[in-house]
Amino acid sequence: MEKLTVVEWLQKKNVTENEIDFIVTFIPTITYLQKKPEKTTEAMDMFKKQFPTFCVELEVNNWEYEIVHKTIQKNIQNKISTKELLKRMSKQGLCKSFCDSLLGMS
Repeated sequence: MEKLTVVEWLQKKNVTENEIDFIVTFIPTITYLQKKPEKTTEAMDMFKKQFPTFCVELEVNNWEYEIVHKTIQKNIQNKISTKELLKRMSKQGLCKSFCDSLLGMS
């Protein structure tokens, strides 16, 4: 694994700035919602406002690998590996325990 930040790696994979913004918002948000599910409505409102062209459904099972994978891939047209993204985020300490738990489910 080359020593690029998550954002640098995403840029190298030709992920757009809007898609990068989505990814770096989506993962931390669902990490937060795992502990504060009562904030789901507020998070959905934020996603609809900030990312109106992206499809996000926040449910209790958003911390299952397949749901996270499908949401990411649907919104960035399969430009990256979800596993690689989660590994890179974990390695950089970004939502580490959440990413590690998802990788254990994949």
